[in-house]
Amino acid sequence: MGDYYTDFVRALEIGRPPNIQRLFPNSKALIVSGKVIDRALIKKGKAMTIAANGRNS
Repeated sequence: MGDYYTDFVRALEIGRPPNIQRLFPNSKALIVSGKVIDRALIKKGKAMTIAANGRNS
């Protein structure tokens, strides 16, 4: 799977608060602040974001 997967797993380890890890132990979703996303898009330039929420019934 390569470096991208390793980076993603590392981001999951450091980017998820303990209460979220405890409530959703099998989830691979990252919670990212909109401020962080906005800064990254500004730095990259000519970029946009699309928000989506997924739910299981």
